[in-house]
Amino acid sequence: MGEAGTVPVVATQFKRLTRIEATVSRMVSRKRLCILGFALFPVILRLALLPWIPSPQPVIHDEFSNLLAGDTFASGRLTNPPHPYWVFFESFHIIQQPTYMSKYPPLAGIILAVGQCAFGLPWIGILLSVGFLCGALAWAMYNWLPPFWALAGSILAVLKIGILSYWSESYWGGTSAAIGGTLLVGSLPVMIRRPNSYSGFAAAVGIALLANSRPLEGLLLTVFCLGYAALKIPHRRGTPGERLRTLSRGILIPVLVTMVPVGTWMAYYNLRVTGNALIMPYVAHERQYASATPMWWVKPRTLVYHHEIMRDFWVGWDASKKAFQRDHFLLTRLPSVVSVEQFYLGLPLLLLIAVNAKTIAKSRRARVAFWLLMAFLAGLSLELEFLPHYAAPASVLFYIVAASALRALRHWKPQRTWVRPLIGTAMAGIAVELVLAAFQPAHRFLFDKRDFQAQRAHVLSFLDRVRGKQLVFVRYGPKHDIHHEWVYNRADIDSSAIVWARSMGQKQDAKLMAYYPERHVWLLEENGTEQISPYNNGSNTVVPE
Repeated sequence: MGEAGTVPVVATQFKRLTRIEATVSRMVSRKRLCILGFALFPVILRLALLPWIPSPQPVIHDEFSNLLAGDTFASGRLTNPPHPYWVFFESFHIIQQPTYMSKYPPLAGIILAVGQCAFGLPWIGILLSVGFLCGALAWAMYNWLPPFWALAGSILAVLKIGILSYWSESYWGGTSAAIGGTLLVGSLPVMIRRPNSYSGFAAAVGIALLANSRPLEGLLLTVFCLGYAALKIPHRRGTPGERLRTLSRGILIPVLVTMVPVGTWMAYYNLRVTGNALIMPYVAHERQYASATPMWWVKPRTLVYHHEIMRDFWVGWDASKKAFQRDHFLLTRLPSVVSVEQFYLGLPLLLLIAVNAKTIAKSRRARVAFWLLMAFLAGLSLELEFLPHYAAPASVLFYIVAASALRALRHWKPQRTWVRPLIGTAMAGIAVELVLAAFQPAHRFLFDKRDFQAQRAHVLSFLDRVRGKQLVFVRYGPKHDIHHEWVYNRADIDSSAIVWARSMGQKQDAKLMAYYPERHVWLLEENGTEQISPYNNGSNTVVPE
């Protein structure tokens, strides 16, 4: 009797929910306005939060490398000439020879340069790119899903990666590859249904962005997406000649027209930075510094280092870690998989996808996104280690699949009516968890370096109070954390207010002092805690207050 009595109530609730969906669907049918709203929302919200959460300060090796690229581009150069005393300035993820430049592809640096040139703050470039990404995600969702579920997927994406994630709160550069992948994946349904130059050029621009942000992972996604499109388009009706023309108009011509000039520019950029049009800065850096590569089939090699800290990092830590990963290949996949899953989805959404996997596999569009995502992640696993931004090209696929899982849950009709109210409860619980998680401090950090951030800010504040230009030699003790690096400089080292250099002994250091006779010279000794003092005057140690 009790269960039968609940039927009218449950039916009424579902009718109400259906009416809400219909109303929202009519509202979100204004596609352009919704896309603009998703692009503006994270930017406006983050600017509103600035009094409580200031713009991020760099502390990770990769961040300083990207900032060097941004500073270089903002100065109107593609790279910087090598410094005559470059050995003092060697640091991580940066090449000093044949030119002085970041090892990373240029797109992240270009985004930072936009912020630096237009607003005087590189981070604004990051913030604007996050807004553009969220708008692009909404555009892609509309191409893959009905309006209501496109809205749901877009909200999931904004909450997980658009608000206070480490992509917006650091200088790692995740948004650049995510934008490229979103344009490529988002154009895929239109490319197959109605092949035209518009969809083809959107995909081609996405490919160009991937090539200049995460070329390896971008190539992987490009092969899967264009391969699928090339298989589907010829199945359309028409003569073989008509199908070939359709394939050319929808894929081949837009990709060639876009990638030929982009590829030429990339070759010129490589030539300027490395001296060889076919050698990327990343490859040049790995040949000079990395004794082990991220690929499991490439054997370690012996290199010569000028500084003990560089050897400690590349041989003592990096090569040792990769050797362990090679020996325990399957075991060491788990931390990488967990980090990617936590960043893009979280446990509630992962369980939701797992529960509805069978329904997703039967869906005409969702199954395509699902298998593209699985294929991409399988290819990504060939690297010894991967972080969430390695998977950035496939960002939109995570949320297409997640929104499809929500849709499957919504339309699930269990035989037992008492189960139905649990569906609404589960969806509400997922929404609450996503909102709360987005504002947790841990969400802003891939690696939490707030302690070192405070130490660095302490020393910089001390040096800013000293008049004139500074030269700071850095010397590390046995308790130094190799991930806490002090020696990073701007693109134009000689004109910088503070020049950071590695101490190479008094005799060698004297040469650099003679090169900078007008600068105040300091020695920063870091052995777990930092102490800074006038060089060669250890008795007058100064601890920044």
